[in-house]
Amino acid sequence: MSDSALSRRKNDHLDIVLHRRTAPATVAAGWEYIRFEHCALPELDLTQIDLRASLLGKTMRAPLLISSMTGGMPRAEAINRHLSEAAQALGIAMCVGSQRVSLQSRNSQGLTRALRRLAPDIPLLANIGAAQLREA
Repeated sequence: MSDSALSRRKNDHLDIVLHRRTAPATVAAGWEYIRFEHCALPELDLTQIDLRASLLGKTMRAPLLISSMTGGMPRAEAINRHLSEAAQALGIAMCVGSQRVSLQSRNSQGLTRALRRLAPDIPLLANIGAAQLREA
């Protein structure tokens, strides 16, 4: 895929999330038929529950991950910056998304050190497709 086609595709991803209304799903997963019995767990002291987890040598307050939808595009930098600041404040991991653009375009910086400066204490992740690794 050419640099311009890939950039256009990644920008389309952002436009869909930011601007387009999507139709509600017409196929149900069956969750509407499941009901759970309420159990408030009164015998537990919730202050004694520790959700901390460790990943890649970093400790998180809870085993949660903010997974952003794109990486490597200039337009996505601000989104990823805000998400990394939120993840750092919450003490949870963050994934910037696909690094395909950074592998295929000389204009992209991919997962930059700037995010690490904003989020020094949490796991920062990125994804890459196996096909792109094979091509690289």
